[in-house]
Amino acid sequence: MNAKIGFWLHQHFLNKVIIFTFSISISLSSLLAEEEKTDHRQTLYLISKNEVVKAVEQYLKQYEKTKTHDFQILEELGHILLEKGAQSGNLEEQLIALFGISLSQEKAPLHLLESGIKSNHPLVQAASLHLLAQRHEDMVNEIIAMALKSDFLMIRFEALHFLIERKAKNALGYVEALANLLDPRARPYFVDFYASFASNEAIHTLKTMISDKNNDVRVAAILAATRFMRDDLLPNIRSSFTDANPGLKEAAAFSLGKLRDLHSLETLRAAKNSPFIETRLATLFSLYQMGDLEAKDAILALAEKGNCYAITLCKEIPEAEPVLAKLLTHEDPTCVLNAALALLSLRCEDALPHLISILFTDRDYEGFIPATSPGRSLLYWKPVSLASLPIPEATKEIQGLTLKLQEEVLRNALDLSEDAFLLLVNRLLQQKRQPHISLITNLLQNRGTPKALKVLEHHAKRNRSSLTRTYCQLALYRIKNTPERKASLVNWLESHKEIRMLSFKPMVQRGARPDQNIANYELSPEETSGLLIEIFDAFAINHDEDTIALLLRAIKDGHEKNRVALSGLLLKSIQ
Repeated sequence: MNAKIGFWLHQHFLNKVIIFTFSISISLSSLLAEEEKTDHRQTLYLISKNEVVKAVEQYLKQYEKTKTHDFQILEELGHILLEKGAQSGNLEEQLIALFGISLSQEKAPLHLLESGIKSNHPLVQAASLHLLAQRHEDMVNEIIAMALKSDFLMIRFEALHFLIERKAKNALGYVEALANLLDPRARPYFVDFYASFASNEAIHTLKTMISDKNNDVRVAAILAATRFMRDDLLPNIRSSFTDANPGLKEAAAFSLGKLRDLHSLETLRAAKNSPFIETRLATLFSLYQMGDLEAKDAILALAEKGNCYAITLCKEIPEAEPVLAKLLTHEDPTCVLNAALALLSLRCEDALPHLISILFTDRDYEGFIPATSPGRSLLYWKPVSLASLPIPEATKEIQGLTLKLQEEVLRNALDLSEDAFLLLVNRLLQQKRQPHISLITNLLQNRGTPKALKVLEHHAKRNRSSLTRTYCQLALYRIKNTPERKASLVNWLESHKEIRMLSFKPMVQRGARPDQNIANYELSPEETSGLLIEIFDAFAINHDEDTIALLLRAIKDGHEKNRVALSGLLLKSIQ
């Protein structure tokens, strides 16, 4: 009996202990949860007060305890940092915020881009439009339409372009409204908008523009109809070919060939000896496109004499290689430049030494600009010294055009044999300063052949430039993530955390070249700060477990100008 009582007392005591222990456990868990909430609220409070370093320190302190991330807190932290940059009145800070938004992969709220549209800076407005055009939310078109009230005409045209491209409701009405608001001399800039529409109203307007009393309007309308392959406008274009104005006649001749108008074959043959060289070339090229071999020989003869428009047209004529190769020794550097570009289009390796020369051009002192014919259907590139420019403000635009031409050369060089391409990039990688290092290493990475990987491995170990070595290591890391490669990249980040994201590469405006619409408002940082971002981006893509903490430490310890951009990557990494 005493034993039973003793057993009962023992069990009763144990149950009390268990209940008491469980109660304590629940209380401690509640206290810890409440403490965690308090810590996170404090983090957000510190961020809102612009105490970024303290806020991140508070969050990392909590992370060290729990070893888990609070994605809601991180998302709010990223949004607050982006908001502060986007709402800043400083141009540089606004642009960096937009760059951060672009890195976030649509995780940033739309109202931040709306604030960019409302900025006083045209570059901010242009970059905001570029980012909005990549978004798919219902409200995007309404925000883009706000840019139609911009104080900058360039921005209004860019907004119209995107609204039409997105087939926005009432887009044609917006075009008409702006066209009626501006001076009639601005009408040539509207023709592409009408040509891109399929509506009867738009085509009717384009027809009237082809018959306009202003020759600039007529030329623009004919070229727009050609770009959009509107062969339903051929009767109107044919009538322009009989006009006495050489520029108009040139544009019409070029268009008839592009649209393969066999009905105009005899009319073109009758005009192939025009006294105006540009009109003659446009006519000959159209005849060549429709199978006239005599026209081809005439173009080659003009090219051989050093006509740069003819030299550029030779890129469409495979039999032109011997003529172009001979022109590489011409005394006129403009002829040599365009012959090399034409040979590259024909995948001829004779141009290789001259392509290296084009890519070695220092954009701080020299550049390349397009020269267009009176009818704007023909072009060639010519070198220019930046020191000789009468308008210093044109420097950035020429630097942007030069950058795009060099990038085009690099991408087209991929079509050469592998040995020729690798010889080219090897020479470029040996340069101490290489403005295309990111593109070069990406091209090698994408090629992915054993020879291309060997080039990357060689320069990752032996190149004299730390920047080039690290870009090559990054490309190799993207191909295969190894602990050694990651450690090397982390070390670079640690030693360069004070890099200031100060400047972006020059941007090119729409319509910079007559044969295509260029609208490059993408924000691309210069090489060193670009590498910092690319490394973090590669870590985020690979979803490394410690990427978030690494980004937070960079936000805390790195240059304050980088915080907003890194917050965009933070948002991307928590997707």
